[in-house]
Amino acid sequence: MKRLLIIFLLMSSMASASDFNITWTSIKEDIVNKEYIITIQNLDTDMQTVDVESFFGDTNFDTSQIRDVEFYEQIVKPVIKEIKHYKTIQVSETVSHIDNKTGMLINTTKMVNKHVLDYVEKKTINEKVFNKQKTKILKSDKKMKEVSHGKITLPSVKTKGKINNAGTKTFILKFKTPPFGSRGKVGLKINGKEYHPYWNSTWSNRKKITLTGTSSGSQTNYQLLLNVSYEPEMTPDFSDIRFCNETDQLSAWLESKVNESYALIWVKFPHIPADGETEDYWMYYGNSEASAYWNGDATFEFFDDGEVHSNGDGLKATGGWIQGNTFDGNGINEYSNDRAYTGDISLHLEDLGGEVYHNSELTSLPQILECEIYIESGNIGSAFTNFAIQEGSNNWAYNGGASITAKGTTWNVGYGNSLYSTSKSLTVGWHKLTIKAKSDGSADMYVDGDLLDVSVPSAILNNNDNKVVFGTYVGGHHSYIDRVRVRKYTSPEPTYAFGDTGHYVDSIYFNSSNPYYNLIDYKGDIAVNHTYSSSDDLEWAAQAVDDDVGFVVTSMGSSEIDFTTYEGILNWLQLVNLDNSKIYTLQNSSGDLEEHQASGNAVNFTTDLSPDNYEIEITAVPTPSPTVTPTGVQPVKYSGIKLSDADIKSFYYPFMYILFIVIIIGGFMHVFGN
Repeated sequence: MKRLLIIFLLMSSMASASDFNITWTSIKEDIVNKEYIITIQNLDTDMQTVDVESFFGDTNFDTSQIRDVEFYEQIVKPVIKEIKHYKTIQVSETVSHIDNKTGMLINTTKMVNKHVLDYVEKKTINEKVFNKQKTKILKSDKKMKEVSHGKITLPSVKTKGKINNAGTKTFILKFKTPPFGSRGKVGLKINGKEYHPYWNSTWSNRKKITLTGTSSGSQTNYQLLLNVSYEPEMTPDFSDIRFCNETDQLSAWLESKVNESYALIWVKFPHIPADGETEDYWMYYGNSEASAYWNGDATFEFFDDGEVHSNGDGLKATGGWIQGNTFDGNGINEYSNDRAYTGDISLHLEDLGGEVYHNSELTSLPQILECEIYIESGNIGSAFTNFAIQEGSNNWAYNGGASITAKGTTWNVGYGNSLYSTSKSLTVGWHKLTIKAKSDGSADMYVDGDLLDVSVPSAILNNNDNKVVFGTYVGGHHSYIDRVRVRKYTSPEPTYAFGDTGHYVDSIYFNSSNPYYNLIDYKGDIAVNHTYSSSDDLEWAAQAVDDDVGFVVTSMGSSEIDFTTYEGILNWLQLVNLDNSKIYTLQNSSGDLEEHQASGNAVNFTTDLSPDNYEIEITAVPTPSPTVTPTGVQPVKYSGIKLSDADIKSFYYPFMYILFIVIIIGGFMHVFGN
């Protein structure tokens, strides 16, 4: 008997990629038939013609058994509809009634309104229909099946319409699997790239992230800061978090965290939607075996935290930094393990006066530059440390760009050839610096999130100011910065919202409401597909399972269990851990097959079950009606002689003889008396 109870993996979900958004929605899932609505959105501003294939893999059955793969495209088709128009006319109507006085039938005629067909109008309307595409099997073996659906033309993302709005087209994918429930993966290939509905089953949970575009318009490869609240399924330090669309993992970088509380994480999203439009991505978590996967280099336009370098490596020699303002004396410019904000290495300068700069990789404004900087004292005297955006030259950054400068006892703003002191005091330790260089040439500058609010000259930045600068002044003053990063910026920035948590445990099943296991919990277990060695074997010991029967429970309730068998004959069926006060009746369309009251909390059915649909009806054992003595009536005690069988016979036969004679005489008298 067969135990091939395979379960087909799939989930209704959203898949996104850099060129397309793909949405999967299940519309039919039964034991054999699978049917999904798939929407494909072209994110390109130009119309695209693409090759589309469906593929099936990772199954627990031979994928060549997948059959009747069909693919439909939704189109608008003109259809002629008949519209019937009616009019109202008056007609005579005769009504009959009986006069109560005379009893005569009286007919009365009156005029009544009647609706009749006036004319039929034929009108052409555009109707949404699904047009079947031609299919061609490209590959079909035990492990993989691929089916081509030819070339599909996808409209531009700018398209507006009732069907193809914003570059979207809708399709239906249908296919059939073996009739035991089936497990595996299904997806689409567009121009050879796979798009399948679930990313990785080793992460048990995920949340949808919905991005909403603003008046800044759509963006590509845009960095956005997410505030992630801790969930019980996450690792305490958030190291198992991954961000992705349905085909690719996205680059991300952890800025800060409080274990088991929250984390601030930068994510590089491949596409930000246009104003008012939305796009979905996913955050996965729930994998205790996963290690942190933060990558500042892949996330930002420029990133340097020194961790890929060794202590003593030169900033210019190995880090790609360029000499700016001339160093006096034997200045230090190196990667150092003296101190670091995170990790082991930071960037270190010491000199009588000098700067280094690096291309920010963004060639125009706006952009945002950030770093962490270490302040050694609350009063550094005439020394200073600066972090700036500048064109990059031998002049100090504040002369030709915009800088945040630590000097004396306060933070200063360098702008337009001058330093402007602020009221924010220096304190010992690491501080976060942010320069928001805006498209109008102005710049907002922040220390630890606080705006350095000081009156400065008019905007002086231009699109040549695309260098990130680090400088120091006064010999013996050591300056350290860490985690230098440059990112894109637009105003207003896009917004995001997290959805509810989705759980992914082992597999997502077709027919997920139906259990498909050999042991099925129902007030105990249902043990199936056992055989016995002879009719005398009442021990019901489980023997080896053959390979010729499939068994599927299709529904369970308090009053019945429905199941279906396939292929071969099921020799017997045992239900265990049942209620001894219940009767279990095995039935099919022909009627009752077996009925047993549970004994020892078990029932054994021995009828050979051919492939068919069956039901086990569950009823309570009838309670016998008690003998009731009517109130006020006392039982009569009898005392007398008990007749023997011989006494009864000696009385019975003479009596019956006399009764027969009386009946004969009575019959003659009746006949002749008349």
